[in-house]
Amino acid sequence: MDDRDLETTRVHPPTDIILTPCVRCGQPRLPGNVYCAHCGAIAAAPRGDLSTGAVWGDVTMGLVLALGSNIVPVVGPFLCLLVYFAVKDREPYLARGIAYGLIPPVLVCLGLLVICLIDVFTG
Repeated sequence: MDDRDLETTRVHPPTDIILTPCVRCGQPRLPGNVYCAHCGAIAAAPRGDLSTGAVWGDVTMGLVLALGSNIVPVVGPFLCLLVYFAVKDREPYLARGIAYGLIPPVLVCLGLLVICLIDVFTG
């Protein structure tokens, strides 16, 4: 097989299909593809509205909100948990950031519970 045969066997996308850019890298992608062929990102647009205009901004904002809620020891994380359930359907990326930020207080509470149980059962 020479170079001329290879050129005729290459597959080129049809020119009448409208290519849409990837939401992460901006490279053109064929409609109907689930993943971007260039960067591997999910090609679907994010659900819900973005508060900051970017997915990473919403996740970061939720994370800062949840970590900042730890200033008020018990009430802050509880209120943040209520905010999580209030926004999880409308703004899933903000809720994801809040969930990430609530991991440390939950782990601290579970650790304190284990310490208390050990203290109770060992007398």
